[in-house]
Amino acid sequence: MKRARRVAFAGGLVIAALVAGVPGGALAAPTTPTVTTLGGHFVRSSDSVPVVLRGFDVPYWQPALAADAVAAHATMVRVPVPWSAVEPAAPVAGTHTWDQSVLTEVDTTVRYFQAHGVQVLIDFHQVHWSPYFASVCQLGAVCGGASGVPAWYYADGRFPLTLNGVLAAQAAFFTTEAARSGADYSAFAQMMATRYAGYPNVVGYGIVNEPQPGNLPGRVGFQSATTTMLRWQAVVARAIRVVEPVRALFVSVRGGGEGVGTADFSVFGGDPHLVLDFHDFFNGLPGYGLDATGDNWRPDWPSTHMQYVTSYAGTEASQAAVLAVPLQTARRFGMPLFIGEWGARSDDVHGTVYQTQMLDRLDRNGLSWTRWTLGASDRFTLVNGDLSLTAQGAQLASALAPAPPHSVDSPAALGPAAAGYTLHATHGYFAGSPVPLSFTYRWLRCRLGVCSAIPGETTSAYVLTESDVGAAFEVTVTATNPSGSVAATSAPTRAVIGGPRLAVTLSAVPQVVSAQTTVTWHLNKGASYQILIKRPTGYIVRHFISGATSGPVTLSRPWKARNDSGFPVLEGWYAVSLTAWNAAGERVTRSVSVVVRR
Repeated sequence: MKRARRVAFAGGLVIAALVAGVPGGALAAPTTPTVTTLGGHFVRSSDSVPVVLRGFDVPYWQPALAADAVAAHATMVRVPVPWSAVEPAAPVAGTHTWDQSVLTEVDTTVRYFQAHGVQVLIDFHQVHWSPYFASVCQLGAVCGGASGVPAWYYADGRFPLTLNGVLAAQAAFFTTEAARSGADYSAFAQMMATRYAGYPNVVGYGIVNEPQPGNLPGRVGFQSATTTMLRWQAVVARAIRVVEPVRALFVSVRGGGEGVGTADFSVFGGDPHLVLDFHDFFNGLPGYGLDATGDNWRPDWPSTHMQYVTSYAGTEASQAAVLAVPLQTARRFGMPLFIGEWGARSDDVHGTVYQTQMLDRLDRNGLSWTRWTLGASDRFTLVNGDLSLTAQGAQLASALAPAPPHSVDSPAALGPAAAGYTLHATHGYFAGSPVPLSFTYRWLRCRLGVCSAIPGETTSAYVLTESDVGAAFEVTVTATNPSGSVAATSAPTRAVIGGPRLAVTLSAVPQVVSAQTTVTWHLNKGASYQILIKRPTGYIVRHFISGATSGPVTLSRPWKARNDSGFPVLEGWYAVSLTAWNAAGERVTRSVSVVVRR
């Protein structure tokens, strides 16, 4: 594609970014983004109401595909913009030259989506690393089509045009050349962040798409490589924050989908608008997936990915197990999880089955996502040669089309059915579009099979009292979106019991054990119970006793400091842990510590 006009700027990173401007030289006034992040969610900036954003990856140079995204009811698009496209010529004496024709196309795309109420993530994209290495067939027999790091960055020939040269260049980018690469990349990132600060529908920026570790040390264990690349991204993030303090920054782990289990996002210094951008192309085969660390694919990358599948045979349970790993990491750091890329090949005969499973998983977890891709020349494309939607594309358009909610999984009233406890309503799972849905609640008291609404009880919790003894309870949840409302009712609880709460006491005498200690426990009413002897790590050395009682009881039993196999335990600290529970749902745990000394 011909790039006819370039604009040059000098004077340091921040100044170069600030004067980047828009066509005609006028810089758009910064605006508050329509959508920001708060408490691990995407929210509307105006009122902090959570939102779920769903859509497609859309190339900026094909405007017809932008129209396809809008027609398919997208509420968000991810627009890949490679550094190599925006800065095709090397800076001269600190002067960076931006390709204005590319930026004009991005401007046009962003404005089009703004006019249609669609949020935009501008992703600083790379694929196959750099045009400099376009002639090198990389891992997976991928040849050509490279973008990302500009060719001029490697024009001195310091890395050979071989696969080993690519791997060495990738590793150096984040280590020995980190100062140089970070400075040049930050100039590009700052310019982009300043240029698009005037568009309220720009939700944020992807710092770097699927960073590649190359031959970084630790490429077998990978954790050090992941940490190294996150630290590099943190430097760029701080540069962006100089000019853009509020928009979200989307961070990609190693390769987009590896290293996520142990990724340490604290290197970003607690940035309040950080998003984990996870790319999920798992093929769902039972027994395959991420390893115990959550970092590496087992048995290997090709065996676990949709890039090599033309007849999907995965399960939703396997998909759920993989998705649980980035969910846990995102929650640990209080950041939203965004699935920036996922999908099946266009020639996958069971691609719609895959999408049905993934849509269910994504919706159940309330996740925002963009499906890869509306790009017409990609093997994951959702469009035909005439740019009409494929069967997979049409399925997604149908899923995103406005529709009133309908109940898939019923609500539930959870909690002990005993006076003095609180029942909590879960709303189950309602499908519908757009999301998120809003919910209202109504509690019902049931006696002799007749259920009546309880006046004034319209929150998600209900406190049981002695007057409720003998009754069962249901909760009706009504889900609403702009397309309509629907109500669903939970199954009834057990009949509420009265009397005191379940209480237990536990002791072990002596606490310093040489030969044995006597464990004594008391339950104030009927319950089942179990006592375990555990190490401080939680490892169970002795399943001590279990039983049940119909009323108050005090019992004792000696423990002779032996394990389940009858052998003496090692010296050290142990926890004697008692758990008691009853049919009403009451559950109490107590522990005492003992130390074994021989």
